Amino acid sequence: MFRKSMRDAWGLFGLGIGLEIVFLPLTLLFHRKIQAWELLKDWWQGPDKLATLALIVTVVLGCWLVTTLVIYGFRWLNAKLREHDVY
Repeated sequence: MFRKSMRDAWGLFGLGIGLEIVFLPLTLLFHRKIQAWELLKDWWQGPDKLATLALIVTVVLGCWLVTTLVIYGFRWLNAKLREHDVY
């Protein structure tokens, strides 16, 4: 059940990246800043690239872990409720 939760969390992150790519032309059409590009530019121009990269990786993995635990909680709750299902 935890492995399925991990795959679902990566699926959600993939969906987010996919939506970002799909709506990129719309963002450019309305002349808004692209957040991922700004993050990359700040990283490239920053004084300490290794620490910034470590921070970005830590934040992404932390968000993935929280998402995984939330999905796992819902899967666990669904399994417990399924045990008491009459129909």
